[in-house]
Amino acid sequence: MRARIRTSVLLIAKGKTKILWGVEAYSRRVKINLDRGIEHMYICARGAENISLAKQVSSEEEKAGRLKILAKYSFLQTIRKKELSAICIVCAMNLLTAPKIEVDSSSALYRLLEEHVKELRDGQIEVVAMAIQEGIKSKIAVRSLVDNLNSVHCFTEQSRLNAMESALGGERLEFIQWSNDPKSLIIDSLTPLDPKKVIEVEINTKRRQAIVKVDGWKAKRKALGRGDQNVSCAMELTGWKIAVEEVPKEKEEQVQ
Repeated sequence: MRARIRTSVLLIAKGKTKILWGVEAYSRRVKINLDRGIEHMYICARGAENISLAKQVSSEEEKAGRLKILAKYSFLQTIRKKELSAICIVCAMNLLTAPKIEVDSSSALYRLLEEHVKELRDGQIEVVAMAIQEGIKSKIAVRSLVDNLNSVHCFTEQSRLNAMESALGGERLEFIQWSNDPKSLIIDSLTPLDPKKVIEVEINTKRRQAIVKVDGWKAKRKALGRGDQNVSCAMELTGWKIAVEEVPKEKEEQVQ
């Protein structure tokens, strides 16, 4: 497996950035880092005004569940013979959706994907997780490491997909976008279930368990698959224990 350093530095700019764009500008950068699988982020600032803003940004992002503050380091920096106060806030990210099993880049399936998808070979796309049911189907979660690149489309472009499935003797390949939001990840992992048929997702982060409530028995059957193969594959892919429940019509209105 090719090692990658999954860290990022967020520099808090001058106070006018907050005036022009607000804290949301920094929040967007945090979300981008989440989508790219950044595991540790360093929020840095110097000067009293910027330090205050850095503390505000990190606190609000922690409350939103996008990161966890591990440590705060305050120190002095000498800039042009002038001492300025500075801070570095160390944060952990992707705590809820970190894949449980590292993808084996030497596996036959990974090598097949790499052979047919140039963007994967070039390091623009990452395969985050795979769940393999040999001879039946495999679910693969991917994400882009660069801006403006649809990672799922790179794998599902018809000629590429046909070639890969043909090489596997007709075994079906299902690709989903890896998400830092557990609920979105779980719903997408249950494809071919229509997301519109999902009424509610209850998650227990401590136990890493989810209950997916769906509209009708047909939706439940889609989510479970024949012999529960689909939900089993989804659990392997996401690392979450998933239960699917049908919501009777008379209870649906209460849930909504």
